[in-house]
Amino acid sequence: MKVLAISCSDKLLSISLNIDGEIVTKHKPSNRDQNSSVLVLVEGLLSESQMAIEEIDAIAYGKGPGSYTGLRIAAGVAQGIAYGCNIPALPVSNLAAIAQGLPHKKAFVAMDAKKNKLFIGLYERGASGIVDSVREDGLFEIQDIKLTGKNWNGAGDGWDLRSEELERRFGSQIDGWKANLQPQSKEISILGMEYLGRNLGVESYLAIPHYLSPYFSN
Repeated sequence: MKVLAISCSDKLLSISLNIDGEIVTKHKPSNRDQNSSVLVLVEGLLSESQMAIEEIDAIAYGKGPGSYTGLRIAAGVAQGIAYGCNIPALPVSNLAAIAQGLPHKKAFVAMDAKKNKLFIGLYERGASGIVDSVREDGLFEIQDIKLTGKNWNGAGDGWDLRSEELERRFGSQIDGWKANLQPQSKEISILGMEYLGRNLGVESYLAIPHYLSPYFSN
């Protein structure tokens, strides 16, 4: 199976092509021409892989949370490709993508949501190496986050910004945390391939952002 994956954050654009587990990736820093840059990266990656876009089986994208503009672009491009090629779209949580990028079994992902809040995702890795959510991703203030058990490992820019508060709040439940880890298309392609196998694809018109925030409607 062939899954194309798109990730658009406020810092990085990345595109990956996953062909039965073999992954090739292109990326560049984000700038004001993100929309056209994504399409250029897609075209370049497919050309280098000697593959036509009609040959891919599904399009995965980082659905959120994250940068409003980046999420809109990723979803819009995924929607267009899914519709034009008559293939399923595979929405992937950016929190799950970060968790997938950690080498640990249990991931406590925190992304900055502004206004003194964090987007939180709790994930555990199964025997297949794929992470699944322990509970639904959500928006929280630190004092409202509930965590059970030990051996959690942190990641995401929420940890980069507020690690002292998080470590003080959860203490021995946290083994450690990894800095500067953000969602990327490689992990989105891995999760997308898994979701395709689970028949979790959606029709093109359902390829929309999921902001996880009351400030924007989902």
